[in-house]
Amino acid sequence: KNYREKNATLDPGIETLQKDHTVRWTKGPDFDGTLIAQWKDSKIFINETFKDVLQLNERTGALTINRMTRSLEGFYCVKNLWGTDPHILRKYLVMVYKLVPKPQISSAPANFTQTDGICSVSCSARNAPEVFLSWYQGEKKIIEISDSDISVNLTLPLQIQSQPAVIYICRAANPVSDATVTLNSTDWCPPHHSGELLWIINPCFGFLSPLSWLLLLLRFSY
Repeated sequence: KNYREKNATLDPGIETLQKDHTVRWTKGPDFDGTLIAQWKDSKIFINETFKDVLQLNERTGALTINRMTRSLEGFYCVKNLWGTDPHILRKYLVMVYKLVPKPQISSAPANFTQTDGICSVSCSARNAPEVFLSWYQGEKKIIEISDSDISVNLTLPLQIQSQPAVIYICRAANPVSDATVTLNSTDWCPPHHSGELLWIINPCFGFLSPLSWLLLLLRFSY
């Protein structure tokens, strides 16, 4: 499950504990890791190292991890015994993520081509484990990147046209959060127009005095 809160509750798979149940929670990649909490003979045991952050539900055997920090990441295993026989085995991988900050949009570097009506923009976000940076046109994903090297920020350029007006969305996301910023193509690209001027000078001579007419033909193409 993805938790936005600082607490997480791990379910051992039992609705109600019976007196002959034993619930053993261990920390480590296998079921023989460090014993951190146990319910046995209707008594609760919490490892001294974890007593300030762990809570064991006496009715269900669920384990709650309070004030989650990166030091509490890792595997949590639960072994439910009915008498002396394993009844239910479960393993959880707990990982801690920071909320993703809002990405930033800027003009793309100079090495990206910019022409009349077409320009390049760039979206950037602070990198972290399992962060993905994406461009969307409406609800359609156009492009996405990620980088396992979290020392380097994520940057994703995109070429857009001023016409027709299109809404683009840059989205940064990890497994527990996401943040977006919206771009209107007409706000970032100047409108596309090109003109061709044709000058024609046509001298005309009247009966009494010469007249000169200047004809300007202005042809626009879009």
